[in-house]
Amino acid sequence: MARVVAIDDDASILRLVQLVLEREGYAVKPFLSPLEALEHLKIEVPDVIVCDMRMPGLSGLELLTEIRKTPELARVPFLFLSSYAEKADIRAGMMFGADDYLGKPFSPKELVAAIKVRLERHKELRGPVPTELAAVKQGLQVRAMGAPQVVWQGSPVVWTSRKATELFFYLLEKGAASSWEVAEALWPDKDEERASSLFHTTLHRLRKSLFSEVVDSANRRYSLQYSLDVQYDVRDFRARSSTALQNRDLNLLEQNIQLFGPFLNDYDSDWCSELSSALCHIQVNQLECAASLMQAQGRLRESQNLLEKAVQFDPLADPLWRLLEGVLMQLGDPRAQAAARRQPWWVN
Repeated sequence: MARVVAIDDDASILRLVQLVLEREGYAVKPFLSPLEALEHLKIEVPDVIVCDMRMPGLSGLELLTEIRKTPELARVPFLFLSSYAEKADIRAGMMFGADDYLGKPFSPKELVAAIKVRLERHKELRGPVPTELAAVKQGLQVRAMGAPQVVWQGSPVVWTSRKATELFFYLLEKGAASSWEVAEALWPDKDEERASSLFHTTLHRLRKSLFSEVVDSANRRYSLQYSLDVQYDVRDFRARSSTALQNRDLNLLEQNIQLFGPFLNDYDSDWCSELSSALCHIQVNQLECAASLMQAQGRLRESQNLLEKAVQFDPLADPLWRLLEGVLMQLGDPRAQAAARRQPWWVN
């Protein structure tokens, strides 16, 4: 059963889309709010997305832009619902990666046909499941937070080169990328000819480390084989942190904080550093939220410990220092004065 996420701020149109598609056997998740839909999409990846073009809070084009930034969602077919007056927006949407659009008003038959076409086309682009994959349990256990590790069919992967490892994680994070995009990220100091040669050599080594079909190529873009069931610690960390922060769930926050580690430790490419910084930002938000909840419960020393960790991640963050100062003052700890001066006492 194909899963459809439908987004429209018009309740009557949204209900029509849901009824028509459910009657055809699709599982439909309807959302009046694009922001709520975006949060849901961070946790559950559908088979196709149907979205209105003009919505308050977040337009369809803005939503599409956010979706295409997320590797897990980068290849999900996206269909716009739009009126004739939005032709310029439609062109922009197609440039940003929309797969199709359906003009309003539309008939149930047109809607069903558009969905079927996009799903079939997406299936064709992905290609058949390779025999090697079909014959085994399709699963990769991937750890990137700390020392990277990939386990395939129960055994750790022995990589033929560090760059092959990095290419694997780059494709896992980006969803799909051209050889030029990969070269810019992994070999920014090389000229175009040399970078292209390095890319193809590294791609060969990646395939040799795992299996030949692990990387797909379509329209000059490369991606990991779609049928792989990847258990990825960074993806889990993002999803759990989003839920924990949104619900201010202290138990989940404490569990997720323990999962954190530097992204691809000892890999110094700019894209690795940027992603590591983004994950650090998530961790700081979790530490701050958990510390505030602990403070409210009177767990002051635990709150202090978390805030000290948060400040070490972001030593210029005045709000964190103020929270730490307040907790220390409640404890009657003289180090509150050092916190007021933004002076770390844990540095020798």
